Amino acid sequence: MQSIPKGSKIVDLFTGTRNLLLFTTGEVQMDAVTVTLEWVLIPMFASMTGYTDKAVRRKIEDGVWIEGKHYRRAPDGRITMNLKKYYQWVEQA
Repeated sequence: MQSIPKGSKIVDLFTGTRNLLLFTTGEVQMDAVTVTLEWVLIPMFASMTGYTDKAVRRKIEDGVWIEGKHYRRAPDGRITMNLKKYYQWVEQA
């Protein structure tokens, strides 16, 4: 169990199949769960990076982000973004 100090900010991220709670500080006893996200849908990607949905789609349209590397289409046709490749892109600047 992990001790979370009082006054913690709890952020609830909906991933489509489960809710993840991320804690900064507080005094609540919680089990720690580690989840690695590699591919996320554009709305989640936008909320994590600060880019708007439109800005993400524009970077895709303009060829800034490359299909198969920075993004790909899921079997249902929705665009998923690769967080690892995004962070590599950010660090190259």
